[in-house]
Amino acid sequence: MPLELVHIDVCGPLKQISNGQNKYFLTFIDDYSRKTWVYFLKLKSEVFEKFKEFKALVEKGSGYHIKTLRSDQRGEYTGDQFEEFLRQQGIRHQCTPAYTPQLNGVAERKNRTILNMARSMLKDKDMPKRFWAEVVQCAVYLLNRVFGCIAYAKVPEANRTKLEDKGVKCILVGYGDRTMGYKLYNPITQKVIFSRDVIFEENESWSWDQTEATRNIELTLEDEEQENGFEKCPYEHALYMKKETDGSQLYVCLYVDDLIFTGNNLAMFKTFKKTMFQEFEMTDIELMAHFLGIEMTQSEEGIFISQSRYATEILKKYGMETCNPVTTPVDSGLELKKSDTGNVDLTYFKSLVGSLRYLTSKRILRYIKGTHSDGLFYQLGGDLNRSGYLDSDWGRDLDERKSTTGFVFFIGDTAFTWTSTKQAIMTLSSCEAEYVAANSAVFALAKNPTHHERSKHIDTRYHFITEHVKAKEVELVSCRTYDQAADIFTKPLKHEVFVKMKTMLGMKNL
Repeated sequence: MPLELVHIDVCGPLKQISNGQNKYFLTFIDDYSRKTWVYFLKLKSEVFEKFKEFKALVEKGSGYHIKTLRSDQRGEYTGDQFEEFLRQQGIRHQCTPAYTPQLNGVAERKNRTILNMARSMLKDKDMPKRFWAEVVQCAVYLLNRVFGCIAYAKVPEANRTKLEDKGVKCILVGYGDRTMGYKLYNPITQKVIFSRDVIFEENESWSWDQTEATRNIELTLEDEEQENGFEKCPYEHALYMKKETDGSQLYVCLYVDDLIFTGNNLAMFKTFKKTMFQEFEMTDIELMAHFLGIEMTQSEEGIFISQSRYATEILKKYGMETCNPVTTPVDSGLELKKSDTGNVDLTYFKSLVGSLRYLTSKRILRYIKGTHSDGLFYQLGGDLNRSGYLDSDWGRDLDERKSTTGFVFFIGDTAFTWTSTKQAIMTLSSCEAEYVAANSAVFALAKNPTHHERSKHIDTRYHFITEHVKAKEVELVSCRTYDQAADIFTKPLKHEVFVKMKTMLGMKNL
């Protein structure tokens, strides 16, 4: 609520007296909107009169009333007249303890920002320091101006039909000079417009993480969603789907400024490509063969994916092209713990981990040498049933005694998603460790958007799984350790078991 809490602070005395013979400036900051007001003082004793002036201005101008005033305990805020006035007006006075400026951090930080801006502007124009008050006033004016937020400009009735949107989504980039109104940037047309009738979302900003092309494609797909039956996946916001009554399907995935699409109807392919080519300058590379370091071989039998090229590049980078291969990435029974002695070459170590992600030793490079052509094969027309395996060790981490969760999900007989991660909590039994693993896997399968990794205790996990089992969305089936495909993600395995698990994942050399 505006004026629910107001921060107040005095800055000064400044060594240089201003043109108006002032030594201090006083700031008021509304905690709700962060709008700032500044007053200039010759003496600190003027604070009380300036507060009454400020109170009349903001309360009559906004219709709201100041509820709480926060300041430090200096005398200009705690005088008898000031305190009595606050009591009469029903304003609560919060005073921070001595030597704790951080408790009045909003005002302290604002004053520092204002001074930084003032110094920069004075230095940039090589102006005398006596102009500091004018520069401070200018800095506060600039700080109070909203910039870069989302703004909806009204579309005149003459330029739209009754069923079209009344507003267009833009970005506020300034204020009119010769043209009265707000200066807005339309990211769709990439043009600047001026509008007087604007609705602002001051706390919302444009997602500049995406490229301009990405945003334009995304907005076009959203239009397609409304006009031509596309649906946006609620769990994966870059995935769009279109399903016809005759069973025809089209799936479109947006990654940066790349479009990947698949389906079962060539006519839908052609229509979609035509629409995109009309809107954007695009290149059609036909069947996808390489994406994010993954190589794809598509044939009439199915799709084979691998990282052969990337694996070869890693071996070359670390001079391991001619190393002797091994059949497992880690010796079975290997237990690693932090060492308190000895130094390592941090640059080389970080570079190796960065390239291999979780691969941290030369043995794993030797394993890659013998398996760099291995991959996953998804058979065309095969079984599309989803199934999963999940497993957990118990406290295998010798440093933190936390358990490791591993799970893998299959489409038919081939894995399509998997993970191996250390649990966030220390479990007290193997039973609890298994519950944590089960909950993580069910979350991944259900794609619950409200999931937070720092979930609640084991009872919450248990009830979550129970609800999905009762709803028959998930069927829990026990399996023997030797048939547990997720075992490969929780611990080092012997050669025979490792090869068996690897085969169960659907990995092969094509």
